[in-house]
Amino acid sequence: MTQTHRIDAARIKPLILSAGDRPIREHLFPIISEGAVSSERTPAQQLSAANLVRDTMIAAGIANARVITSPHPEVFPAVYGEIKADVEGAPTILIGGHYDGQPSIQSRWTVTQPHQPKLVSGDGGEVRVFGRGTSDDWGQVLTHIIAVAMIRQSGAQLPVNLKFLIEGGEESGSPGMDKFIQDNLELLKCDLVLLTDSAPGRMKFPVITTTARGLVGVNVQLNFGTNSLHSGDNLTVGATEVLAAILSLKDLRTRRVLIPDFYDRVKSLSDEERRKLNLMPLDVALYQNKYGLDHVRLLEGRTAQETVWASPSYEWHTVLGSTGEGLPIANAIHTQAKAYVSMRIVADQDPEEIFELFRAEVYRRLAANTDFGSEVLTLGKGHIAYPFKADVSGPFFQAVAAGMAQAFDVDAVDFGGCGGTEPIAIFYQKLLGVPVVFNAFNSPIDGYHGDNESFSITYSFQPGVLANALIYQKLADMVSGTRSG
Repeated sequence: MTQTHRIDAARIKPLILSAGDRPIREHLFPIISEGAVSSERTPAQQLSAANLVRDTMIAAGIANARVITSPHPEVFPAVYGEIKADVEGAPTILIGGHYDGQPSIQSRWTVTQPHQPKLVSGDGGEVRVFGRGTSDDWGQVLTHIIAVAMIRQSGAQLPVNLKFLIEGGEESGSPGMDKFIQDNLELLKCDLVLLTDSAPGRMKFPVITTTARGLVGVNVQLNFGTNSLHSGDNLTVGATEVLAAILSLKDLRTRRVLIPDFYDRVKSLSDEERRKLNLMPLDVALYQNKYGLDHVRLLEGRTAQETVWASPSYEWHTVLGSTGEGLPIANAIHTQAKAYVSMRIVADQDPEEIFELFRAEVYRRLAANTDFGSEVLTLGKGHIAYPFKADVSGPFFQAVAAGMAQAFDVDAVDFGGCGGTEPIAIFYQKLLGVPVVFNAFNSPIDGYHGDNESFSITYSFQPGVLANALIYQKLADMVSGTRSG
């Protein structure tokens, strides 16, 4: 088909609706069924999923899609592809996202199993697809791939050059992706990075993320014996007791982190930053209902948005035995235990510095509260991600917002923060030196990272496909207008 006209919602929307759930069955089901959980696979084991992503991109008309592996052993395989614009002087947009998903507890899934995708019809004609990775993030990445196919099917011109880089290790902290980008600077050269992966906004409202917290993860291992003792022996203390003494680094009432110097680099939000962050309502009642919480408490002097999206945090999780199994409920004094610590950090906090502050305080507490030496405790870095802040003043940002608002038939998109997503964002920003915009089509009831994860075909996927097509046209118009002006 010869491409002769601009991208037009009136032409493309009927094509999207007439396709129904076919793109989901053909291009989402295989990836979800693959079970591409990066925390449970090596990079080599992730190749099968990467090959499926490549095949999906080729089927959508991205003929040169290919899997790229890295000489750096920690880097998971990524899928790259590009398609040239049908017009001269077009801007180049790099689409980013990931095909890997979170681990799941299968026994807690009630609609289907995590890697057995299932379509479910609900109230008001809504259709949802359930499965791990449907919302975070393959379902959202697929909105771009199908947008390309629909543009071609409509006979419209593709007004932008598109590059795709879909990574396979985001849920494991994107290990080594800074090296990957540095190794491929020329290949990834672009005018804008568009990352379709973020925290959701309100129901039926797309969201653009303006700020994302960073992450410091720590693997904690305590070992001062080879076996468990009978309770009451009084000859030693339990490993879980020691972990509680050294890892309880948060005031449970105020939520303030008790690591010395932890807040030294934290800057107060400006009045304008607070205004923009609080424009998008955060439905606390919906949050409580979704997670079955009887009570929530905001940080002192902070709104719900500022508490969730713009404040540092500290938690320690999942106490396990020496081989990674859950500790049994028994009258025993365990001498080995593992835990995982996560600290969310905000702009100007440095993850490496925070790790060292944590390390110093934990070893100080070990010495102050026990008779053990430092050799019984091992601290290993887990996920590390730098905080991210977007420049919302530029024309790229406005063009993306306009396309999303038109497709979802709302006056304006929501602008919000994110607890932490896409560690690769800061690498794009610093190494490529271009604007990075997070956009998202998911909703607060999707249950991403939780049980029964799902993605609405009716209210998220289909308008998301249309939004991407319109975004491409508006970005091209913006660049064309800038050059002609």
